[in-house]
Amino acid sequence: MLPRGLLKFVASCLLVTHAGTAFGIDRTPSEKLERLNGDMKSLHEHERDSRWIGAGFLGAFGLVYGASAIGAKHKSDRNSDLWMSAGFLGIGSLVYFLPTRSERLTEEFITPSSESESARIERGERYLGEVRDSSRTDRLIAGTVLGLTGVLYLAQANSNEDRTTELSFNISNGLHLLMGLAFGIGSITTFLLPTEAEETYDRYHDWMKQKPVAYDWNLRFAPTPQTPIAANFNLSF
Repeated sequence: MLPRGLLKFVASCLLVTHAGTAFGIDRTPSEKLERLNGDMKSLHEHERDSRWIGAGFLGAFGLVYGASAIGAKHKSDRNSDLWMSAGFLGIGSLVYFLPTRSERLTEEFITPSSESESARIERGERYLGEVRDSSRTDRLIAGTVLGLTGVLYLAQANSNEDRTTELSFNISNGLHLLMGLAFGIGSITTFLLPTEAEETYDRYHDWMKQKPVAYDWNLRFAPTPQTPIAANFNLSF
């Protein structure tokens, strides 16, 4: 049971609540570093997996051309397929074993170091920009190479018109047409769609601009004729 005097004091006071004020606060260094560590780790895994997948596709093309060379009836076709097979297999091997610049940068960042928190954040943001630029350059180069390869396939599909009555040539001609269209579509898609690194860079900076909102509330017991005592409470969260 509360004392009667205390109950009278509470009942005679006028509780005034001021509306909360919202204001933005900056991201803390620990939040920035946690975000950068997560983004860099994800980018490293994505770049590595993409490289391995690309190498697998190149190796598959090499094997297809190798099989085509074995079944070729004409020496010129066999030599052409062998060169294509060797080219795809060789490039695929290089792609598989040689990490990209983006992989090297992200791996360097996620490796533990003794630098200060502020220095690590500064390096992480710089690396994130460099990875974005490198990935965009690789995307444009890949789009160009895909487009040129598609053109070569389409041109090869229309060669050797004097052999259009041969079944093997007609099958090969159709495959070259399909490959040309596939590479052409791949080229257009590569030019239009940003890479994961580009999107990660944009998401990070959007996140930096979206500051968390804090609220400041002011609760006040105003004095009345019966209770000339006032109390103020400030709450921030």
